[in-house]
Amino acid sequence: VAPPTEAPKTQRSAGGSVTMVTDISIEVVNPMALIKAVADGKLPIHFVSFAMGEIKKYVKATGATSLPGVRIEKIARTQTRVA
Repeated sequence: VAPPTEAPKTQRSAGGSVTMVTDISIEVVNPMALIKAVADGKLPIHFVSFAMGEIKKYVKATGATSLPGVRIEKIARTQTRVA
């Protein structure tokens, strides 16, 4: 008995082609569990990204001078406006 044959993944025609692909969908349903797994070294650090703008807004709003894992430096810069 011959093994069953799979349908080809790509169907070609004169007008182009159609390819069937299999993908996955993900949703973070427990952010703290994910963060803990990263912090414990069980998952790679690049799973987490930091919203630097949100951290900066928090520091400015609260006047915080230190946060765990964050370096906060006051900087002076010149701002000009031409009329």
